[in-house]
Amino acid sequence: MSKKFFLLFFLAGFFLLAACATSRPASLTVEQSSTPALDSLKAKFSLYLKNEKGETQELSGVLFSVKGARYRLELSGLFGIGVASLLWQPEGWKITFPTKKLFLDGRGYFIGLPEMAAIPFVNMHQLAGIFYGDLLPSPYQEIAKEDSSDVEIVTAQEVSGRSFRFIRKKDSGEVLSLMQVGAGGFLEKVHFDAPKSYNGVILPSKIRFDRDDQTFLELSLKKVQHDASWGSGVWRLNIPENYNKLIP
Repeated sequence: MSKKFFLLFFLAGFFLLAACATSRPASLTVEQSSTPALDSLKAKFSLYLKNEKGETQELSGVLFSVKGARYRLELSGLFGIGVASLLWQPEGWKITFPTKKLFLDGRGYFIGLPEMAAIPFVNMHQLAGIFYGDLLPSPYQEIAKEDSSDVEIVTAQEVSGRSFRFIRKKDSGEVLSLMQVGAGGFLEKVHFDAPKSYNGVILPSKIRFDRDDQTFLELSLKKVQHDASWGSGVWRLNIPENYNKLIP
């Protein structure tokens, strides 16, 4: 497996997971959640994505999150073998790939490689926000609205100027799907399905990602703990001396 594809294998799901994002109401205002702020979250989930042969592979994931402050993400494959570890903190972020003895690091809210068009830059806060129920980025402005049966199709624009569309239920405001043009001009869609309560917070338990009508990633939430506790070692990610930096 090439270095480029190996990185894409890990990042495609997670960077595109947050590449699709927005939030609610009218002028440019930040949505105020009806749930209290949660600052210690641990989530477990499964990822289903396709490899270079078009075969679906399953990864297990664990996210440790102190909202807006720092994040740790662990991905493992068959028999619990570690595939990748990510640590994001205000002073910088880094990702290690143990089986390949590779690493990647950088600074800022966005994670990715600008040199690789296939891997878009994505805000780490938006990525983790999904596990808090923040399915759409904020702030945004609604430009137009179309009614269709019991749902409405909203055309909106982020404060950055990026346009997107999303579908939500009229009665509950539940977001069902999100559409936007992604890297390379491909149409990307994310579908939020099977909402469930996780410690009192309603989240979609199934999330599916399509690119040009081809499903390339599925996410299945297993468990979300709020106000969870863990050891301080979660916030340490050492890079062994024999690891090489991944360069596109």
